[in-house]
Amino acid sequence: PLTFIAAHLGGSDGYPPHATDVVLECGAYVDTSVLHHTWFHDEEMRILRSWPRERILFGTDFPWVHYPEAIAWVKSVRDSADWADLFGNNARRLLGLSD
Repeated sequence: PLTFIAAHLGGSDGYPPHATDVVLECGAYVDTSVLHHTWFHDEEMRILRSWPRERILFGTDFPWVHYPEAIAWVKSVRDSADWADLFGNNARRLLGLSD
């Protein structure tokens, strides 16, 4: 078994809409590490809004994007009920770490 994490929201910037969803069908994860100038592009917003919360890992392109800004962006898009999974629980589960 292979665990695949598609960085930068699956490389969504510059790809045809919905191309990233192919990796979701394969059980992949995406991380949120994208540069701030693409945060509100249609495809980045669609992926962050529509992917299941269990398949999203928080990440940041530090030092280009400081993590408080990246956290604020994710929080502005996803419901607060998702935050615990996005900001830690998913990574702990993926790595087999206890709470």
